[in-house]
Amino acid sequence: MSHFDTYVFIKNLESSGIPEHQAKAICDGLRECHDSSDHVSKADMECLESRLERKISDTAHRQTKVIGAMIVGSITLLTLFDRYVHTTIASLTQSFWS
Repeated sequence: MSHFDTYVFIKNLESSGIPEHQAKAICDGLRECHDSSDHVSKADMECLESRLERKISDTAHRQTKVIGAMIVGSITLLTLFDRYVHTTIASLTQSFWS
């Protein structure tokens, strides 16, 4: 988080010709505005970016596992259908037509 050095700010204003009481008032107003604002630091953004990358990676990994399971299940069902149901239908058709 950034630090606002009020002493240096006031001294810079005074060196520009602003009286001390006005410099303090300007400094107080600026500090109040700064403290009440919602600001994001670079460290906050890096942390958020890291968390998002991790979540995206986890989601992609889960999706890959689900799609793999669906493919294996589909192949298993097709194999079972081809072995058992197809032969049963073929034998029923043969016995019906004979």
